[in-house]
Amino acid sequence: MAIERTIRVATSIAAPADSVWARVSDHEATPSWIAEVERVRITEPGATVRGGLGAVREVAFRPRLWSTIRERIVEHRAPERFHYVLFAGMPGLLRHEGRVIVEPDGSGARLRWEVDFRFRSLHWFRPFVPSFVRRFEAVLDAGLRELKRQLEPGR
Repeated sequence: MAIERTIRVATSIAAPADSVWARVSDHEATPSWIAEVERVRITEPGATVRGGLGAVREVAFRPRLWSTIRERIVEHRAPERFHYVLFAGMPGLLRHEGRVIVEPDGSGARLRWEVDFRFRSLHWFRPFVPSFVRRFEAVLDAGLRELKRQLEPGR
């Protein structure tokens, strides 16, 4: 039996949805708003736009013991969403899917980041799954708050 976990974080940002999209879809600039990300490198550019459908990104993290991972963009609908699947670099993982969604709302944009994990039930990483997922959720939530701070100058 696999261990399944989900993360759902969101924030409203008083900035145009296009501005929010420009920041979240600029993968290599992610370290400017998520402190725990050391580097994002596009290793395969994508079918039509850099970082778009089919692109592969390599994400290196700052926290000790967090591995460098590789993700493929499997859906890219500018300026509203991209969907990625982690395919290498995380121990004990059976599946990791993430979605970053930007939705216009009355005062700007609503930004959501959703992640679904599926871990092997028998793996050395198993005892760490609950604390890792809580920490990863906190990292994403802090990142959204930082992006909001950056995009809402003077607030």
